[in-house]
Amino acid sequence: GDPMADPKEVAFNRKDCIIFLIDVRGAMLAKGPNQDMPPLFVAIQSAAQCMADRVITSDSDLIGVILYGTEKSNDEVRGTDHVWTLVELSALRAQTIRALKNRVMEAQTFGDWELKECGGPSADGEVCISEAFAFAQHKMSDGIAKGAHKQVFIFTSDRHEGCPAAQLEQAKIKARDMRDADVHIRLFLQQGAQDHQIIQEPSAFWREVCTQNSYKAAPASSTHTGTTATTAGATDLDIHVCDPSSVQKTVQRTTQRKRTLFQAPLRLPNGHEIALAGYSIVTKKSKPSARNIVSKSNEAVVNSYRLLCETTGDMINQSF
Repeated sequence: GDPMADPKEVAFNRKDCIIFLIDVRGAMLAKGPNQDMPPLFVAIQSAAQCMADRVITSDSDLIGVILYGTEKSNDEVRGTDHVWTLVELSALRAQTIRALKNRVMEAQTFGDWELKECGGPSADGEVCISEAFAFAQHKMSDGIAKGAHKQVFIFTSDRHEGCPAAQLEQAKIKARDMRDADVHIRLFLQQGAQDHQIIQEPSAFWREVCTQNSYKAAPASSTHTGTTATTAGATDLDIHVCDPSSVQKTVQRTTQRKRTLFQAPLRLPNGHEIALAGYSIVTKKSKPSARNIVSKSNEAVVNSYRLLCETTGDMINQSF
């Protein structure tokens, strides 16, 4: 948060409400020759790591994991097709984090990358992204997310190039509705195993959809560093084009931001107004060395000794 963003009133930091919306189709299930796991499970692992980090630094945050593009659906409220709630949106619990990490570890150990509980990817491979958006937003409409900073992290390798104009328009409308409801979209567009180069720019589909979710977006011009590519316009749109090996670090950089505890306005005698921001700074401390103390006085115990001659009992002076 920029402390100068809105100095008109005191604003205390809100808890975060994050839904990991993960695509299960196509290249998301393809494991490359130099990859430990498919992009789908990299995304699930990133969600588990995000939960583990937050349970220490901000245990009031809410995080959920939703798979979309699945054959089955476990939405009993709205009846949305091709969505599967892997982790319900709720406060962080060690048991949930452990179960999610074990799911990834078992798949990696046995090489079983199938998602049998949700029927795997949909048979026709088609999905309406606007319905997935609506399902994620509905999850955040519950009372537990009231007043939270709401975000949807989308993980997909589908660029939606050549999609019907009607589908694009529906996605844009829903993205705009989410913006008006204070739900922010962050896209992690992943490189599939079949790609030989990192995609340096998001597709026109995602650029238009994310633009509708942003209050301020600049024209995109491509930049590329290491294994993650981000466009100048995508920075404002929160679009991250990632190699599977860099997804987890990119998510950590995105979620582990410096968080202000409060922001308060200050008016100077000359009429200028500035904002005061308070931060909680935590530094890692090492365990202090052990000390022996006297129980009655709490003073440090002083150890002293003398060398005596075994034969005469006289004190022996040390010489160096």
